[in-house]
Amino acid sequence: MSSLNNIIQQALGSISLKKIRFKRDPGNHESMQSYEGYLLEEDETSNSATIFIPGLMDGIMNVGADSIEMIQPPVESSLCKLKGAAMECLIKHGHIESECELKQLDLIETLEQLEMYLGQFGLCDLQLLNIYRNSFKT
Repeated sequence: MSSLNNIIQQALGSISLKKIRFKRDPGNHESMQSYEGYLLEEDETSNSATIFIPGLMDGIMNVGADSIEMIQPPVESSLCKLKGAAMECLIKHGHIESECELKQLDLIETLEQLEMYLGQFGLCDLQLLNIYRNSFKT
């Protein structure tokens, strides 16, 4: 069974599975320990799920659907992406040279604040367009 677990673990990098947290140790009902793993199959009729927990000896388990929770990947906001692209542009063109100036950019909380911040550097339309375009790159 461990060779099957190894094969599944190696394949996880090339496929997209929902990441889950299994709320308790199935062998010890008093334990509050949780494990992170992947949802392989969900059966709504029987309210059960087949999950894979990497690193456990019996990593593939059928469990009650109520004993797992979905883990949402962190979502990067549009503002964070724009700030990152703006930082790259400003550093590239020599507008930001110190840690203090980077801190100012990091403290920006709204698009309006970012617009006012960028306005002080006299960027041309092409530079602003590149910031916008680069914020969509992964």
